Amino acid sequence: YTALNTLSLHDALPIFIHRSQVRLQGSVREIREQHRTGEFSLTTTAGQLSEHPELFSILEQVEHHGLTTYRLKKQEGLSNSALVQSLASEVEIRSFSEILPTMNDIFLRTVGDDVAALTGNQTQQA
Repeated sequence: YTALNTLSLHDALPIFIHRSQVRLQGSVREIREQHRTGEFSLTTTAGQLSEHPELFSILEQVEHHGLTTYRLKKQEGLSNSALVQSLASEVEIRSFSEILPTMNDIFLRTVGDDVAALTGNQTQQA
């Protein structure tokens, strides 16, 4: 009983089952890490960020109270350190963090992939 009370949400081992098949299994941290998208949040206090397609693309830009927040998509194979170095050469960084998908996003994406595969199979059989 005591051991169960000390478990946090991050210690839980969720299992997602869809159409009688285990689709996702592991700790919340492991599942979220496995489904990383390469998206980052960057908040700046000064400077204007230019897009560098070989390094990253700007998905969203929001200005609020003198701060600019960007949602970026890093190119595959680029290290986080190289990305930060490139960003720091252009803007004054207030904060930088990776945006990990929520468990809900991961589940919906996984189920969506199953639905797309099923729809594709039905189209081929028709």
